[in-house]
Amino acid sequence: MPTGSGKSICFQLPALLKRPQICFVVSPLLSLMRDQVEGLKQKHNVYAVCLNSDQDTQAQHSIMRKIEQELTAGNMSPSRSGQPNLSIPCLIYVSAERLIGALEYNSNTFLGRIVNRLYQQKAISYFVIDECHVISEWGDGFRPQYAQLGRLTGCGFAWLPWLPLNYLKIKGSLKEI
Repeated sequence: MPTGSGKSICFQLPALLKRPQICFVVSPLLSLMRDQVEGLKQKHNVYAVCLNSDQDTQAQHSIMRKIEQELTAGNMSPSRSGQPNLSIPCLIYVSAERLIGALEYNSNTFLGRIVNRLYQQKAISYFVIDECHVISEWGDGFRPQYAQLGRLTGCGFAWLPWLPLNYLKIKGSLKEI
């Protein structure tokens, strides 16, 4: 499906239904992350966030501190009324570099600690690799960490679903992805 035709609904709608769990979306382009998050907020009033180099460290830590507070308070499960906790994002958009850096080698980064706590409390619904064709088409020279995402399944995240999405028919590159 071409960009703008709605393939994102394949992971956005399930993320809404899986609340209070969080879906991590790995995206190759900062502008794509911004567009997705802004579209979700403005058009659908969905709480989604980006964690990327466009933001200052204080803004990123503010988002992660809120998630950490909710984890500590035990608020990552549906409330007594059966409604999900809407004060935490259901989608977090990150770059491959940010996710790899946070999770490999038991990283002690703020994001690494949050992701590991989410994982321990089974509060991650799944990981999405958006525009996964970049792994084979653009090659390691474009974003080497994008091609390394498969290694994360060996870091203890194998039980979580991984959803690779792209707009092209993949020519012989399914193994790479």
